[in-house]
Amino acid sequence: YMTVPIYGVAFVCTAVTGYFTDKVPNKRGLIIACWLSVSVLCSVIICAVYNFTARYVLLVIMASGLWCTNALSLSYASSTFGSLPNETRAISLALVNAMGNLASIYGAYLFPSTDAPKYIMGFSVISCLCAVSVVTYAFLHIMLKRKLQN
Repeated sequence: YMTVPIYGVAFVCTAVTGYFTDKVPNKRGLIIACWLSVSVLCSVIICAVYNFTARYVLLVIMASGLWCTNALSLSYASSTFGSLPNETRAISLALVNAMGNLASIYGAYLFPSTDAPKYIMGFSVISCLCAVSVVTYAFLHIMLKRKLQN
């Protein structure tokens, strides 16, 4: 029963985000950066809060932000790389997909049972990776906007 809210909230957030990013595709980078900012904030608060109910709610929100950006980042990459040569686009999309799936490999090592119940190392790494992603997507949004204006 504990996973139902995670999947329900994530589904609603992903559906709403998908609908609006389809309507305004030139804002995808900012939307990804905003969702990842929400995930960064939740992850940092999870490191500081000891109340299990609050942590669970924050985990639901954090996971929703991460799952929204998961598919959206691949969509953003495919639309951004659309004008590139076929080989370059194929390699770029493969790298984006590989980096996204890499989390399932290193993620298991970030949350060892010896760190329970706080998992400071895991949530710290998630916070840092999401923060780097926020900066990256915001930078890409600005650079692509400048390139299209020229």
